[in-house]
Amino acid sequence: MVLNLPINRGVGRTLTLDDIRHYQKIIVALKETDRLMQEIDQAWKP
Repeated sequence: MVLNLPINRGVGRTLTLDDIRHYQKIIVALKETDRLMQEIDQAWKP
């Protein structure tokens, strides 16, 4: 998973507000990518 490596590196430390905001942006980007991929798949279905 995309977020596992950065999160695992931070085991034992508290996430900063900047860390949380960064991960939120990654999640939004992944969700939007998935949505767009589904839209493209639907457009290409016969």
